Amino acid sequence: MRFFEWQVWRDSKSLSAKVLDIVNNLPQEYLFDLGVKIVDYGFPIMINIAEGSGKSIDKDSNPYLDVFLG
Repeated sequence: MRFFEWQVWRDSKSLSAKVLDIVNNLPQEYLFDLGVKIVDYGFPIMINIAEGSGKSIDKDSNPYLDVFLG
């Protein structure tokens, strides 16, 4: 899997671990509401990089890249 070599994927994996540390240290009363939201927003970064690495789309005609770049 080629994304294992990418620095951006390694950084996102590190971010995901930090997200878990934060959530695990939240007070119990915030764990469900805030904890779930933090995990929901933190983990898709790593997953999307992994999923996107398998696609063979010309970067010049990729609509998602166009949206990202503005």
